[in-house]
Amino acid sequence: MKISELMVQTLKEGGVEVIFGIPSIHNIGFYDALRKEPGIRHVLCRHESNATHMADGYARSGKGVGVVVASTGPGVTYTISPLIEAFYACSPVLVITSNLRVNQIDKGLGVLHELKQQPTLFKSVTKATISLRPEDDIQARLHEAISLALTGRPGPVFLEVPNDLWDIEVEDQGTGKVEASNRRMPDLTQAMDLLKKARHPMIITGIEALHAGLAGEVKALAEKLCAPVLTDSGGKGILPEDHVLAFGNVVNRGAVRTLHETCDVTLNIGSRLRYVDFKRKGVHLPNLIHADWDEAWVDKNFKAKVQVLGDVKEILSNLIREVEALPVPEARKTFMKDLREKHEDYIRSISPEFKEVGFINAIRKAMPREGILVVDNTILGYFSEQIYPSLRPMGLVSAKGSSPIGFSFPAAMGVKKANPETPVVAVIGDGGFLYGANELSTCVQSGIHFPVVVVNDNAFRMIDYLQMTSYQKGFETDLMNPDFKTFAKAFGVDAVTVETPEDLSHALAKALGSNKMWLIELKVKFPELPFGRF
Repeated sequence: MKISELMVQTLKEGGVEVIFGIPSIHNIGFYDALRKEPGIRHVLCRHESNATHMADGYARSGKGVGVVVASTGPGVTYTISPLIEAFYACSPVLVITSNLRVNQIDKGLGVLHELKQQPTLFKSVTKATISLRPEDDIQARLHEAISLALTGRPGPVFLEVPNDLWDIEVEDQGTGKVEASNRRMPDLTQAMDLLKKARHPMIITGIEALHAGLAGEVKALAEKLCAPVLTDSGGKGILPEDHVLAFGNVVNRGAVRTLHETCDVTLNIGSRLRYVDFKRKGVHLPNLIHADWDEAWVDKNFKAKVQVLGDVKEILSNLIREVEALPVPEARKTFMKDLREKHEDYIRSISPEFKEVGFINAIRKAMPREGILVVDNTILGYFSEQIYPSLRPMGLVSAKGSSPIGFSFPAAMGVKKANPETPVVAVIGDGGFLYGANELSTCVQSGIHFPVVVVNDNAFRMIDYLQMTSYQKGFETDLMNPDFKTFAKAFGVDAVTVETPEDLSHALAKALGSNKMWLIELKVKFPELPFGRF
């Protein structure tokens, strides 16, 4: 058996069913082995950056590790920007790439695609970099890479293979599976002391806990404590937002502000508590219990009263058992009931003068409960992060690891590939869409069907807004766009232009029911940002 064949076999053993990538001169040995394995489907992409976002979207769906295959030097370096997003969003992506022949690596010989110290570029954007060599136990190293991506705080892993290893014959080395680590359970005494004394405890969680599969534990703990759950924008829906204890985005106004004013103990479950999501928005987290996998993100923006570090899933399971015996004060139940009514009144009262609200309501109306909305860092996406009702874990997917643009279209392709029977919609700006619009070809070729809503206002509108508010003049934000309907139809993709919420809802309903790829051009200008308004 060749090393390439052993790797493909090991990936299959590790639960990999889909790989995104592009064949190249240095990785064709791997692709020859992949050709012979019908149990793994390959999605041929048009750019490595988009392929990485696809793998990220796939990984966020909870279907295991998202795998992207690239090639030495210029090919794999295109994955770096998407990996920054995946790393800070705790998305388990596995990058498999080639390198030069073993005796050529880092020699400065001028070999094709040569990049000195290639793995070094990936150290700050992955959990680990692994460089295979002929003497390695290939299966063990590959299982290690998959395990690292999926366990603890999830995140991307980089694996490189010198291109002269693909065709080396080796024996099947056994399963090589990594044994689960036995981390000592942290002492919960101090955390429980705070929770016992709390009048109004509050749970904060976010994208990290969502991608670690902790939705069930968060729900159980919230219900045991009768504690409200607030999330960062990326974690919306970890507790469905029509649940009586779900209060949505942590920075919202209305009842959410009341929670901040009355909370006396905060339990943070695995959230990074990013400056941009929390500190900059004036959020206060009194008597903070910070439960996390390690100390990497502890005490960065908020000083923890108690640190509880270890396997967060196990920590939550033990907390749930511990709080079982705690009686929930009647005053807390009454307070939460009243606050829920206030929260729902506030949601209903959000002013229709913001036309963005009408379009978000149109999307929600067209989207089944189990549907997944993938939004870009565009104005309508920002509004969605604050007020779109996410009614399931992963109901709203956003790029809040590093906040790139151009994420949502390729990420939605990965989400749809992982969830072929689930309705998926992508929302993206015109500028962001043209980062990866060529992947319409991939959608058609690979049978990936969903509507992508392209908000076309012929500008980088958010940047223009910031320029105008900061300097009273805009500069270099106007865009010359193609005719998007004609562009889509050149790929064989159906397209329609809409301008009103009613037409958008109708177009989405038609597209979702068609089992075809659709581009919906939304021609509208959104003149302002939602921050501080809701």
